[in-house]
Amino acid sequence: SPGQLSKTLSGFDKLGWTVRHGSKRGSGAWRTPSDTLGVMLESWASHVAGQALPTRTLHAISRDMTSRVISALREADISGSWALTGLAAANLYAPLATSVGTVEVALEDRQFDSNAFWALMEQQGNRISGAGGAIRMVRVESRVLGRGEVRDGTPVVSAPRVYAGLKAGGGRASEIADGLREVAIGV
Repeated sequence: SPGQLSKTLSGFDKLGWTVRHGSKRGSGAWRTPSDTLGVMLESWASHVAGQALPTRTLHAISRDMTSRVISALREADISGSWALTGLAAANLYAPLATSVGTVEVALEDRQFDSNAFWALMEQQGNRISGAGGAIRMVRVESRVLGRGEVRDGTPVVSAPRVYAGLKAGGGRASEIADGLREVAIGV
């Protein structure tokens, strides 16, 4: 409703995310993003990082785990239901990490909940493990995947989503997130 929209935009003004121009009331007013888009990104990233998403970990052995994971998912024939996230995705946006410890995959909820998918992963030589695996599957809604893109022929979640996940990781991942923010997001 117009009233709710006005209330939301006023909230953005108070947070410093937008600047109001024109008349104080009515249709003559408009807003522009403030110079603090980074503040908005940080706030959103904190919100995303605070969400506890279901995950499953797989163990596998490979010299190039990222390529192994991509091949396994392509073989599963679930195009549009997955995308890389974490350091593997960050490296496709901007090669900032020298190595990727755990390959993270955003997996659409219907695939994540599918016993057939997990059976196929095990048939491919991936062992479901409680913790410490080389592959981490994260359950996401399809809209998260829909906002991603394809880099070097591989689906990746959006750069802001990768940024949020890396910031939540802390340490070296947080430093890589800062580089990603500058190079791929431009804020």
